[in-house]
Formats: sequence, C-alpha cells, structure tokens
Amino acid sequence: QAARQRLAAAVDEQQEALLKAERNFGGAHYVAEPLLPPQANQHFGPVIVSCDRADLRLTPMGVEVHDAQGVRLELAGPPLIPRQEVIDELWAVARQGAAPVHGGAWSRATLEVCLAILESARQNACGGRADIMLDHQMEAPLLHEAL
Repeated sequence: QAARQRLAAAVDEQQEALLKAERNFGGAHYVAEPLLPPQANQHFGPVIVSCDRADLRLTPMGVEVHDAQGVRLELAGPPLIPRQEVIDELWAVARQGAAPVHGGAWSRATLEVCLAILESARQNACGGRADIMLDHQMEAPLLHEAL
C-alpha cells in the first residue's frame, strides 16, 4: 500500500522509474525479506517417472511412490541452506580450481532429458507412445568426490 502511494505521487514516468529503483537492493527504500528457514525443497513443477513396479512423483516434501501397495511419501527434509550445493560447486571451481561437476557433458545430458520429456508429452498428446532413446547420458558424479 505504501509503495503504491509513493508511486502515485510521481509527476512523470522518469520520477516513477526512480521511485521504483529506490525499492531495489541498495536503494533508499529497500527492505530485505526476512531470512526464514525453508519449509520444503524447491519444486519446479510436476515430474513423474514411470518404472516397472511403481510411478514416482516429485513433490516439495519428497517423492510419492505409487505402487501395488498404494501410495506413500518418502520424505526428504528441507535443506538448511537452499541450493547450497550450487554455491559450493561454484566456489570450488572459481576459487579452488576444481573441475566443474556440472560441465558440458552434464549439460548436454540434462538438455537431452528435457527434450525427451517434451517429446514424450507431444507423443502422448497425439495419441501415440514410443520409447525415447537417450544417447548422451552419463554417470552422475558424486559431489563430495569432485570437490
């Protein structure tokens, strides 16, 4: 409400832009969000993996397992620091000279999976279904071994 009142007082677009900029980091009206511990893991939308004996569904709280016995949730506790592994890897590469865990080959394999998911959705939308072969997959390196 207060931000809208300040913006209403702007006499032109330039002053409005200046007032908006002052709310950004380092600006006179910047207010940092409170640092609250995460309640769940980051979630980027539905991901369902169909296996021989179960379907797995990622959720912010863990992995839902849908099998012959029913549905159960395998909990994954929230991280203490969200995306800490990304910052640790970046630090190790930039400051300690470590080889990146997520290098070019990893990126290519990840993109291949993303494209396969899109192709699978396209096939299902058209009433068809076929196995999608992946050619660029690699063994996932363990982060603690790489650092």
